[in-house]
Amino acid sequence: MLLIEKNDLLRIKKELKSAGIVLESSIDKLKSTKTVIIICGPTCTGKTQLAIHLAKLFSTDILSVDSMQVYRGMNIGTDKFRSENYGIKQYMVDISDPDNPVTVVEFRDICRKVIEDEFLKKGKIPLVAGGSGLYIRAVIDDLEFTPEAIIDDRNIREKVKNDIRKYGLKRVFEDLQFIDPVYSKKISSND
Repeated sequence: MLLIEKNDLLRIKKELKSAGIVLESSIDKLKSTKTVIIICGPTCTGKTQLAIHLAKLFSTDILSVDSMQVYRGMNIGTDKFRSENYGIKQYMVDISDPDNPVTVVEFRDICRKVIEDEFLKKGKIPLVAGGSGLYIRAVIDDLEFTPEAIIDDRNIREKVKNDIRKYGLKRVFEDLQFIDPVYSKKISSND
């Protein structure tokens, strides 16, 4: 990844100033209005590279809003980036093990606390980057999640594991075929 260096930052500031934009006053305005910058889009569109550039330009850090980067060991397919190599902290990466699911509500609550404590209270511009639309909306918008919509699938998984031990995998798969024949055709009987 090609990143901007100190000389590049000085050149950008100079170019902005010649266009009538004083970067420092723009940054002050973003901070005073508690503006959150959001970079979102599909996978492999350069979101992280842009976030790194802006983080360097604005002297801030990055809040990753990606539903999979939150899990340790899930590096393949999530395009995790080592931002600390560039002096930039990236929040919400590798915070949980894959067998400990983070619900969108938990994710939202952690992110909002990070935005408040690590960005706003410290006078930094919150820079949010990711491609998980629901997670971005949960953090930024006032989405309502009713208790009925919040499912702790750990209990469901434990019940299925117990049923497999008690009745065997074949029987549990047959139950799935009865309950959800469409989905049961998408997976192996060993899944």
